[in-house]
Amino acid sequence: MDFIICGDLNGTLLNSRHNQHDRILKEFVKDYNLHQLDADDHLHSFFHHNGKSTSKIDYILSSNSNLIHSIQTFSQDAINLSAHVPVKALLTLQADKQKQKKSSNFSNEVLHKTEWEKCVPAIYSEAVKKSLDQNKNRKVTTEDQTNNLIDAIKQAARKTIPTKTLKIRGPRLKVSQHAKKLLTISKQKHRIWDLHGRKRGEDTCFLELKEAKRNVRKRLRQERATECKEFYKKLESEPNSKNFYRLIRRNTNSTKELATTILYDDHELTDPEEQKRGNGKIFSKFSNT
Repeated sequence: MDFIICGDLNGTLLNSRHNQHDRILKEFVKDYNLHQLDADDHLHSFFHHNGKSTSKIDYILSSNSNLIHSIQTFSQDAINLSAHVPVKALLTLQADKQKQKKSSNFSNEVLHKTEWEKCVPAIYSEAVKKSLDQNKNRKVTTEDQTNNLIDAIKQAARKTIPTKTLKIRGPRLKVSQHAKKLLTISKQKHRIWDLHGRKRGEDTCFLELKEAKRNVRKRLRQERATECKEFYKKLESEPNSKNFYRLIRRNTNSTKELATTILYDDHELTDPEEQKRGNGKIFSKFSNT
């Protein structure tokens, strides 16, 4: 089976360095006959933040030289706040085009984060060893050994390391390209502020972050107001069932409180289902007049 390995390998294949990580990586590449097709193999991909050291430790390696057409190591850029630069590969493979199911605007997928800082190394290592020992005496191929190791690591993590819920994905925010640019700038400012120690008060990075966030909020409020105005204008010009029920959903999808209160026939309706039925009756009266 052909395969490709890529990422920060914490070792270099350059002949200018020979520490323990470098020796392990070079032996690994030799043992598995891996190919490095990087024409820019002399260009460094890692630049320490202190500016005192650089190296080439980010690689894309393949078991078959025919899998990769070319590899490019990018140069440093002002907007790249990472200590690494991107490394890109153009593959010779072509994926089969399949019809993808149209994604919904709402997803109930729950995201989890592994809390590695709460990991007890001794317990984690013992769990990995116990899982590997179950397949120790089996005669398996190198591919099977690799899969067994990956499964052992995953099982050990699930059993010994706690996780926490990050968020539940809600409705996707639809914004303009200009708003996306402002969001990107805000993220970059936050990253810079984080790297400079998260200082507050009159710190320049903190003030620039506040300004970037303020610009994002201002733009989003403008776009929400414009979208709301256009929606009500469309509702007035096209008072059909589809637009009316869009209005009902807009007024009952608030996550900040259980429900707004609607007064119908001198009764206060707070339950979303009761509100929908009440709004439906109101719409029926309007449609019959």
